Amino acid sequence: MPESSYACVYDDAEGVRQKRLPVTSSVQVKQAATWLQEHGLQLPFAIRSKTAERVLEKAAEYGAKLDEQAVEYLERASGRGVGDPAFAVQQLNRRVKLAELTPAAAALREPLKALANSVRDNPRNALNPMMLLKLAETIDDADMAMGVTYGDEILPPEAFLFSATYTKTASEIDDMCALITGNVYSKQDFKKVPREKLAELFGEGFAGECTDVEKMAEVVETLPRGDAELFDSLMHELQIAPALVKSASFRPLDDEDIRKLADSYAA
Repeated sequence: MPESSYACVYDDAEGVRQKRLPVTSSVQVKQAATWLQEHGLQLPFAIRSKTAERVLEKAAEYGAKLDEQAVEYLERASGRGVGDPAFAVQQLNRRVKLAELTPAAAALREPLKALANSVRDNPRNALNPMMLLKLAETIDDADMAMGVTYGDEILPPEAFLFSATYTKTASEIDDMCALITGNVYSKQDFKKVPREKLAELFGEGFAGECTDVEKMAEVVETLPRGDAELFDSLMHELQIAPALVKSASFRPLDDEDIRKLADSYAA
């Protein structure tokens, strides 16, 4: 079969073209997804990311209904997500310590340290999709060289670089309302806000516009900083905590999105 019929296509160490994981039907797509979840870490990240991407494409082509866990794994493995640069720095620093304790990996200590410092000092670069893919490949290469065994302390690169997948967070973001203060509330929590409290703080006109949670979200998102801080105080009084404290959408990011998110993490 042609290469397009396989999810995993690569040249092996001898330069021989390999074709693995046929994906010519919905059943095969599901089988490929299961194999990747169980054995994907046997493949270098450069190969498994392309393989995961192909499985997702074929799932869409054949209408294969993958479970939520499989989709989340495939999106992370293919680089369809974004993570917290601070967490990436933590994971890199743990690898630095491992290299210090592993004589055979001593040469990797300084490059890993430099990489951690680069992510710390330039979080914007660590949020760029292409930079993230390259970073994942670099970390994966170092892990293979050090013989890393993944666990709770040291995670595979895709587990922290792409932890917030686009599909999962897009659905969550749709239920969120972000204020200029940086607090993000679940729209459903607005049901707990008494109308009389809104009228008392912002006037009857404001309260009259908040006929349901969607309308209330539209109004609240436009509040200037002073009024937004007043709204935050009201939510605190009502013991309604923000769902998030950093405002960010994890849909595919354009340059301005990356700058804002990087500034938020750097703050």
